[in-house]
Amino acid sequence: MLVKSDFYKEIEAEFKIISEKEHLGSGGTPVNNLNTKMFYLSKHQFNSYLEFDQAIVTEIASTLQSLEDIIVKKALTYQELARDSFNEDIDPQKWIDYAQNEAQKLSYEMYNDKEIKYLRHFHIVWLTWVFCDEELKKLRIKASRDLYHHIGKVEKDYVKKRTEILKSKKDEEKW
Repeated sequence: MLVKSDFYKEIEAEFKIISEKEHLGSGGTPVNNLNTKMFYLSKHQFNSYLEFDQAIVTEIASTLQSLEDIIVKKALTYQELARDSFNEDIDPQKWIDYAQNEAQKLSYEMYNDKEIKYLRHFHIVWLTWVFCDEELKKLRIKASRDLYHHIGKVEKDYVKKRTEILKSKKDEEKW
């Protein structure tokens, strides 16, 4: 018989609250991957509660590291896209700090300390990841839309110029 530690039960309950409220469902996000890993860890036989708790903490720490790495990559991509598309200089650290500040406010707004005690930092990092992902998507859409309009303007200018050249050739032929 598999016995779960009290620590795991609390983590599992908090994770369930977050999963339900965030509508995580299924998909390839780091949080869903952690949920799957926790499920398989709960089915594994450990020699002691301490080993079990260490395995859970290790998986959470690994997921946090993964999320933080992805956030940094998104910030650098955001900076590069803003510079290339709009000639704006964005400081990635300030962008991440802003995202994390907003995520922290939202986390405390969504859950009180009784609902989330152990996974507060995890939830804040997760919300930061979501914020950065959404902002990067918005910037990509805006950049591609502006590029599309720019291409359209260039094409329109080319058509105008070509029409003028053809018109001037016809006028020359008439004289």
